[in-house]
Amino acid sequence: MRYLLFLLPLCAACTAPSPPGVPQWNVRFELNDSTIAEVRFEGDSTALHVVNDTERIPLESVGPGLYRLPVFGGSLSIAWKEGGFSGHWVDSLRTGDYRVPFSALPVDTAPETGTRTCNAWNFFASGDTTTTDRLVLCTWGDSAAGTVASPTGDLRFLAGTLKDGILRLSTFDGAHLYAFQARSTADGFVDGVLYSGIHGFTQWHATAGDAPAASAPTEILLDPSERFAARTAEGADTVLSVVPPPGKIHLISIAGTWCPNCMDEARMVSPLLKGRPDVLWSVVLFERDSVPVPSRLAHWARSCTVPGLPFVAGSASKERASSVFPWIPGGIQAFPTTAVVRDDGSAWIHVGFDGPATGAAHDRLKTAFINALAQRPTP
Repeated sequence: MRYLLFLLPLCAACTAPSPPGVPQWNVRFELNDSTIAEVRFEGDSTALHVVNDTERIPLESVGPGLYRLPVFGGSLSIAWKEGGFSGHWVDSLRTGDYRVPFSALPVDTAPETGTRTCNAWNFFASGDTTTTDRLVLCTWGDSAAGTVASPTGDLRFLAGTLKDGILRLSTFDGAHLYAFQARSTADGFVDGVLYSGIHGFTQWHATAGDAPAASAPTEILLDPSERFAARTAEGADTVLSVVPPPGKIHLISIAGTWCPNCMDEARMVSPLLKGRPDVLWSVVLFERDSVPVPSRLAHWARSCTVPGLPFVAGSASKERASSVFPWIPGGIQAFPTTAVVRDDGSAWIHVGFDGPATGAAHDRLKTAFINALAQRPTP
């Protein structure tokens, strides 16, 4: 999403209902003197989770009062006390001393339940004159949840309230923190501000209107000799064929460990490949650290349920990725970009990803992946 380039990516996590009777906490992150991001936590000092709507992210205890979040490695330093806890979040993906203080108070009432009413609006960031993005929002009682979806990705699980005409949404995953605020009108939202941690913000508004047309996947025909160079997770140089051998399909995921939608895609694709020995899956990463530590790559693969170790092909830039994969029409426009290549050289190419928080759009995309992978080569 072009207007959010200063923002860090989001994290994938388990999605499951909250167990009954588990302590619930309202955690207030202090972004500045007047702005708070409120995020639901649940659990106690022995087992703590972040709750972003239906997403539950388990925290790993790594020392007294110290917790680490999965995949991106952000950490929480927590001091427990009677009636709550406090501390600070350290974003390990940023240089310098990036710390955000927080405090937590117990939530006395159970989370609201009820039938959700969902709608979508055209989303305009500051300076936009046309829109490609949509605010997808579901409400029930005073509660609200949703995402902002673009043609190349979405902001994943946002949760909060729509109360007395004021929308407040937040999300946190250890690598980044969003806080949305806006005023509701008859046909959308105005006076919106989106904060990203303590380092940036953008203004926004949303209006009623038809959804922008989504880009369709591309079908191309590749030369059988097409290759690309990369490094293994252990740092060894290698060259891989793009077109698979007879009887196989080559699934190429062009991604990054810093990319939230890449992680969502990997977690969606992995179950689709169960019982598919005919599919060769190459995850090719472009990293902020061009020589990432092998253990980090292995941790990412485990967290994303990728069965093998990924490859690394350069720095985290679309220009670099385009030079590695020059056959992608129009170059690499987004992470992830995915190619399903068959043994006759025909390839189905999809740009971006609609995450689980987009609802029906995610379901349609999953069906498209299933159909692309169902076109098995002739044995």
